[in-house]
Amino acid sequence: GSSSVANYQSALRSIKYFNNSNDPSVVARTVSFIVNDGSANSNTVTRQITVTAVNDAPVLSNIETTSLRYTENDSNAFITGTLKVTDEDDLNLESVVVRISNNYRIGEDILVFKNTSSIAGVWNSGTGILNLSGTSTVENYQEALHSITYYNTSDKPSALTRTISFRVNDGSLNSATVSRQVTVTPVNDNPVLSDIESVPLEYSENAPAVSVTATIKVS
Repeated sequence: GSSSVANYQSALRSIKYFNNSNDPSVVARTVSFIVNDGSANSNTVTRQITVTAVNDAPVLSNIETTSLRYTENDSNAFITGTLKVTDEDDLNLESVVVRISNNYRIGEDILVFKNTSSIAGVWNSGTGILNLSGTSTVENYQEALHSITYYNTSDKPSALTRTISFRVNDGSLNSATVSRQVTVTPVNDNPVLSDIESVPLEYSENAPAVSVTATIKVS
């Protein structure tokens, strides 16, 4: 468009650069300017743009909002099947912390994980924390989280609601923590009799009363 030199100078000074990527290339860009007066081009001037990438924390989302229901003596129960793991600028993650953060009972509550070829798990019964570690893809870590199960070993479990929390790390930054509650339902167990003598009690006619058992156990 035909306009004054001053207007074109203002127009050039108004031009902005923007990058919309969450994982931008850090290779330097070169921006060049040429103006034309209708007959001839100016010389070319340039300016470089250096782009600095910023590490974005991984994100956990879409965990179930309803409680996981566990009944005494149930088999291992999967904690989540919907939890989603994403990272805008990393293909791999490095570690996970899974914690029973409320009402944990030592010797009763257990988190179970089966190691994979790239992710190893360590359960700490003293703290109620399951640590996963190993460099592996975001997808592999998501599958690993889906495979973790809750188990309760007690025949008289606490009925207090547990909270199981998840947090992942990309090697530099932690995700926000997401959690799911677990409601545990105790079941009344039948009383048990055991250890009664296996040999017959011998009783003779007109003998005084004889104790039927001295070894039976009630539990």
